Amino acid sequence: MTVRKKTSLINMFRGMDSNPNTVIYFKDNEILTVDMNLLKAKSLKKVPDQIYSVVLNDKSDSFISVRKSSKETTKHIKVTFHQPDHHFGYQEHVILDKDEQIKENHFGFYFIENGRDVTIYYTLFTNNSGGKSYKIYQGTNPLNTNKEWDFNLMTFIDNNGVKLENPKFIQYGVDENGQAKVMFTTRALKSNEKEAVNVYETRADGDVWKTELRSTTNHQSVHPYWIGEDSVMWLNLVGYKEYTFSGASKHPDVIKKSLKITKVDLKEAVSATVLSLFQGLIFAMSSVYWITPAVLFALVIYIVKIKLMEDEDKRILYTILALFLGVQFIFIQKLFNTHYYMYAPDYLAFSGSSFVLPIALALASGAAVWYGRRQDWSKLTAISYFAVLNTFFLSLVVGPYMF
Repeated sequence: MTVRKKTSLINMFRGMDSNPNTVIYFKDNEILTVDMNLLKAKSLKKVPDQIYSVVLNDKSDSFISVRKSSKETTKHIKVTFHQPDHHFGYQEHVILDKDEQIKENHFGFYFIENGRDVTIYYTLFTNNSGGKSYKIYQGTNPLNTNKEWDFNLMTFIDNNGVKLENPKFIQYGVDENGQAKVMFTTRALKSNEKEAVNVYETRADGDVWKTELRSTTNHQSVHPYWIGEDSVMWLNLVGYKEYTFSGASKHPDVIKKSLKITKVDLKEAVSATVLSLFQGLIFAMSSVYWITPAVLFALVIYIVKIKLMEDEDKRILYTILALFLGVQFIFIQKLFNTHYYMYAPDYLAFSGSSFVLPIALALASGAAVWYGRRQDWSKLTAISYFAVLNTFFLSLVVGPYMF
């Protein structure tokens, strides 16, 4: 058994940050580091203003210090980048030095070093008459050039081209290619008229940041973290102060294990099947919208010229069939919405599926009636069976994914 000695390094500190090589503490107006060999605190710098936070990244010994002071109607923020120097300890580079409105808060700073260039990220929170907004800014600057820092608003776009706003619980990192990646949660449309707070991962694509959805739950997802290069974990708020631990991974071993069927999977499959059948029933009920015009037309003809119906005039029968299929085809286009494409499997959610699937199912229904018909069936009876069978096929194949 290994006995570890407990050593008190500093008392009453206000905050800290660390990486595998460095530990940074701060008190009210003093920044300190830890000598890892001697396990002693060492003062790095004392400043006139109160220190708000210090920020390290995973690989560098450089750090950011954020200082804030209050005035009557404004606040002042000063952000400094501290770079190790063998001769002078640390070189300091001022990143931000500006007044901050009472309704504003600059926080969530992070940096990535690439040679002499340093990229700084931060979040700006604004509260305008109760309307709260979160925005992320990015700026890149070569050090030791006395060039002023210019920060630009980062724009996040999802796969549908929709702008995502108010990112929270920001996580920054660097991918295997050395490029910056950002992960956050935000409330956005999950499907048609349905919103959820989900986890998004994003990388730069020109002037915008293209996002990929990492969570698909109906709950509020918070505190996402990368677990290595392949996995993401987060918390789901499912009730009052009640969380579940969730994750997603592209690691082959994790995917293989997740595909093993368990008792819980079987229970959820049965539950999902029952729910799907119920949703399919809702779709079948909506068929009244495209059945009604054909039925009304048949009734009018039956009242006005009953002989045409008794003789099964082809023009009348084709018109009834065209009304049924035409109105169905027009109406069903609205049901192939974002909700459908979110939940439907890939083989039902391809480009042009709103045209191909109704036509294919209509042909399948017609073939089934043709080969299953009886000799004593009238043409109007065959059309009625076709309408019922076609609605059944649509309810079974695409209905469960439309509501």
